[in-house]
Amino acid sequence: MEYLGRELNRLARNGNFSFHPRCRKLDSVHIYFADDLLMCYRADIIFDRLLNGEFMKFSNASRLHANVDTSSLNVSGVATQTKAEILEELENVEGALPLDI
Repeated sequence: MEYLGRELNRLARNGNFSFHPRCRKLDSVHIYFADDLLMCYRADIIFDRLLNGEFMKFSNASRLHANVDTSSLNVSGVATQTKAEILEELENVEGALPLDI
């Protein structure tokens, strides 16, 4: 997981990345909770593609894969069309958090 964390932080320094407005002060893209990963960033299709590429690289290197049956994508504060494009691009289902961030 340390490898993934380094790659995500490197990706955050990419010019296409924008922190979630309420997470900028943390200067972090991700938080680990046991076997869960929470990512906070401004939803953008370009960055989503870059992020997906990093996850695929991590999966190939570590042979660890996300469990698609228990994974979800929580997108808020964007236009419905943008949300639909992101969900389609990442081939993921929409979930919900018990709080609004």
